[in-house]
Amino acid sequence: DVKTGKEAWRSLSDGPSYVAPIAIDQAGKRVVVVYTADNVVGLDPQSGRVYWRYPFPPKRMVIGIATPVWHRDMLFLPNFFDGSLLLKLRQDSLAVEKIWQRAGPSEKQTDALHSIISTPYLSGDHIYGIDSYGELRCLELMTGNRVWENLDVVPRARWATAHFIENGDRVWIF
Repeated sequence: DVKTGKEAWRSLSDGPSYVAPIAIDQAGKRVVVVYTADNVVGLDPQSGRVYWRYPFPPKRMVIGIATPVWHRDMLFLPNFFDGSLLLKLRQDSLAVEKIWQRAGPSEKQTDALHSIISTPYLSGDHIYGIDSYGELRCLELMTGNRVWENLDVVPRARWATAHFIENGDRVWIF
Protein backbone atom coordinates (compact mmCIF):
# COMPACT_ATOMS: atom_id res chain seq x y z
CA ASP A 1 0.00 0.00 0.00
CA VAL A 2 1.60 3.29 -1.10
CA LYS A 3 -0.02 5.19 1.78
CA THR A 4 0.92 2.80 4.62
CA GLY A 5 3.79 0.71 3.29
CA LYS A 6 1.93 -2.47 4.24
CA GLU A 7 2.15 -5.47 1.96
CA ALA A 8 -0.92 -5.64 -0.29
CA TRP A 9 -0.39 -9.21 -1.50
CA ARG A 10 2.27 -11.86 -1.96
CA SER A 11 2.37 -14.51 -4.65
CA LEU A 12 4.55 -17.41 -5.80
CA SER A 13 7.07 -19.53 -3.97
CA ASP A 14 9.46 -19.63 -6.96
CA GLY A 15 13.03 -18.51 -6.53
CA PRO A 16 13.98 -15.06 -7.81
CA SER A 17 15.63 -14.10 -11.08
CA TYR A 18 17.16 -10.85 -12.29
CA VAL A 19 14.36 -10.15 -14.76
CA ALA A 20 12.13 -7.10 -14.34
CA PRO A 21 8.38 -7.83 -14.48
CA ILE A 22 6.23 -6.18 -17.14
CA ALA A 23 2.54 -5.29 -17.28
CA ILE A 24 0.52 -6.21 -20.36
CA ASP A 25 -3.11 -6.54 -21.47
CA GLN A 26 -4.40 -10.02 -22.20
CA ALA A 27 -7.97 -11.26 -22.77
CA GLY A 28 -9.38 -7.99 -21.45
CA LYS A 29 -7.36 -8.12 -18.21
CA ARG A 30 -4.23 -6.41 -16.95
CA VAL A 31 -1.52 -9.02 -16.36
CA VAL A 32 1.85 -8.73 -14.63
CA VAL A 33 4.34 -11.06 -16.32
CA VAL A 34 7.06 -12.36 -13.99
CA TYR A 35 10.00 -14.52 -15.15
CA THR A 36 11.11 -16.27 -11.98
CA ALA A 37 13.95 -18.73 -11.46
CA ASP A 38 11.77 -21.55 -12.82
CA ASN A 39 8.68 -20.22 -14.58
CA VAL A 40 7.12 -17.48 -16.63
CA VAL A 41 3.96 -16.48 -14.77
CA GLY A 42 1.01 -14.19 -15.48
CA LEU A 43 -0.42 -12.61 -12.31
CA ASP A 44 -3.45 -10.50 -11.46
CA PRO A 45 -1.89 -7.16 -10.37
CA GLN A 46 -4.73 -6.52 -7.90
CA SER A 47 -4.54 -9.80 -5.99
CA GLY A 48 -1.42 -11.70 -7.05
CA ARG A 49 -3.61 -14.59 -8.23
CA VAL A 50 -1.88 -16.78 -10.83
CA TYR A 51 -3.59 -16.53 -14.21
CA TRP A 52 -1.16 -18.83 -16.02
CA ARG A 53 2.26 -20.43 -15.59
CA TYR A 54 4.75 -21.75 -18.15
CA PRO A 55 7.85 -23.69 -16.96
CA PHE A 56 11.22 -22.33 -18.14
CA PRO A 57 13.66 -23.75 -15.55
CA PRO A 58 17.40 -23.24 -15.94
CA LYS A 59 19.55 -26.18 -17.00
CA ARG A 60 22.67 -24.67 -15.47
CA MET A 61 21.95 -21.60 -13.33
CA VAL A 62 19.50 -18.70 -13.07
CA ILE A 63 20.94 -16.12 -15.45
CA GLY A 64 17.94 -14.55 -17.15
CA ILE A 65 18.35 -10.77 -16.99
CA ALA A 66 16.85 -9.25 -20.14
CA THR A 67 13.30 -7.94 -19.80
CA PRO A 68 10.65 -10.03 -21.57
CA VAL A 69 9.35 -8.39 -24.74
CA TRP A 70 5.63 -8.28 -25.49
CA HIS A 71 4.89 -7.81 -29.20
CA ARG A 72 1.39 -8.17 -30.61
CA ASP A 73 0.20 -11.33 -28.80
CA MET A 74 3.70 -12.77 -28.42
CA LEU A 75 5.97 -12.83 -25.39
CA PHE A 76 9.69 -13.31 -26.09
CA LEU A 77 12.12 -14.36 -23.35
CA PRO A 78 15.86 -14.73 -23.95
CA ASN A 79 18.32 -16.37 -21.57
CA PHE A 80 22.14 -16.61 -21.65
CA PHE A 81 22.47 -20.37 -21.07
CA ASP A 82 18.96 -21.58 -21.95
CA GLY A 83 18.36 -19.83 -25.27
CA SER A 84 15.02 -18.31 -26.23
CA LEU A 85 11.35 -18.95 -25.62
CA LEU A 86 8.44 -17.49 -27.60
CA LEU A 87 4.97 -17.78 -26.09
CA LYS A 88 1.64 -16.82 -27.62
CA LEU A 89 -0.64 -15.09 -25.16
CA ARG A 90 -4.17 -16.16 -25.94
CA GLN A 91 -6.68 -13.33 -26.22
CA ASP A 92 -9.78 -15.48 -25.72
CA SER A 93 -8.61 -16.71 -22.30
CA LEU A 94 -5.86 -16.13 -19.76
CA ALA A 95 -3.56 -18.83 -21.10
CA VAL A 96 -0.29 -19.19 -23.03
CA GLU A 97 0.94 -21.54 -25.73
CA LYS A 98 4.55 -22.28 -26.66
CA ILE A 99 5.40 -21.26 -30.22
CA TRP A 100 9.04 -22.31 -30.00
CA GLN A 101 11.93 -22.80 -27.62
CA ARG A 102 15.48 -23.01 -28.91
CA ALA A 103 18.90 -23.32 -27.33
CA GLY A 104 22.28 -24.21 -28.70
CA PRO A 105 24.56 -26.77 -27.06
CA SER A 106 26.39 -24.01 -25.12
CA GLU A 107 26.52 -20.25 -24.65
CA LYS A 108 29.28 -20.23 -27.30
CA GLN A 109 27.46 -22.43 -29.83
CA THR A 110 24.08 -20.77 -29.76
CA ASP A 111 20.80 -21.13 -31.57
CA ALA A 112 18.22 -18.36 -31.90
CA LEU A 113 19.30 -15.81 -29.26
CA HIS A 114 21.22 -16.37 -26.02
CA SER A 115 20.99 -12.84 -24.65
CA ILE A 116 22.19 -11.91 -21.18
CA ILE A 117 21.58 -8.24 -20.35
CA SER A 118 20.35 -6.68 -23.59
CA THR A 119 16.60 -6.64 -24.02
CA PRO A 120 15.84 -7.66 -27.62
CA TYR A 121 13.85 -5.47 -29.99
CA LEU A 122 10.87 -6.92 -31.86
CA SER A 123 9.49 -5.28 -34.96
CA GLY A 124 7.11 -6.70 -37.53
CA ASP A 125 7.97 -10.35 -38.03
CA HIS A 126 11.53 -10.14 -36.67
CA ILE A 127 13.52 -10.23 -33.45
CA TYR A 128 16.76 -8.25 -33.14
CA GLY A 129 19.16 -8.85 -30.29
CA ILE A 130 22.70 -9.25 -29.05
CA ASP A 131 23.75 -12.86 -28.59
CA SER A 132 25.95 -14.15 -25.78
CA TYR A 133 29.28 -13.15 -27.30
CA GLY A 134 28.32 -9.96 -29.14
CA GLU A 135 26.66 -11.08 -32.35
CA LEU A 136 23.86 -8.74 -33.44
CA ARG A 137 21.23 -11.11 -34.80
CA CYS A 138 18.00 -10.89 -36.70
CA LEU A 139 15.62 -13.83 -36.25
CA GLU A 140 12.30 -14.77 -37.80
CA LEU A 141 9.72 -14.14 -35.09
CA MET A 142 7.61 -17.25 -35.64
CA THR A 143 10.47 -19.76 -36.06
CA GLY A 144 13.56 -18.36 -34.34
CA ASN A 145 15.51 -19.03 -37.53
CA ARG A 146 18.48 -16.73 -38.06
CA VAL A 147 18.03 -14.27 -40.94
CA TRP A 148 21.40 -12.57 -40.53
CA GLU A 149 24.20 -11.90 -38.05
CA ASN A 150 26.59 -8.95 -37.74
CA LEU A 151 29.76 -8.69 -35.66
CA ASP A 152 30.33 -4.93 -36.14
CA VAL A 153 28.08 -3.49 -33.41
CA VAL A 154 29.75 -4.67 -30.20
CA PRO A 155 33.19 -6.16 -29.56
CA ARG A 156 33.16 -9.94 -29.49
CA ALA A 157 33.18 -10.60 -25.76
CA ARG A 158 31.30 -12.71 -23.25
CA TRP A 159 28.20 -10.89 -21.96
CA ALA A 160 28.37 -8.29 -24.73
CA THR A 161 25.63 -5.71 -24.35
CA ALA A 162 23.83 -3.13 -26.46
CA HIS A 163 20.51 -1.40 -25.95
CA PHE A 164 17.87 -0.70 -28.60
CA ILE A 165 15.78 2.47 -28.56
CA GLU A 166 13.02 3.01 -31.11
CA ASN A 167 12.88 6.59 -32.39
CA GLY A 168 10.26 7.12 -35.09
CA ASP A 169 11.08 4.86 -38.01
CA ARG A 170 14.63 4.23 -36.77
CA VAL A 171 16.23 2.21 -34.02
CA TRP A 172 19.24 3.52 -32.14
CA ILE A 173 21.70 1.03 -30.70
CA PHE A 174 23.74 2.04 -27.67
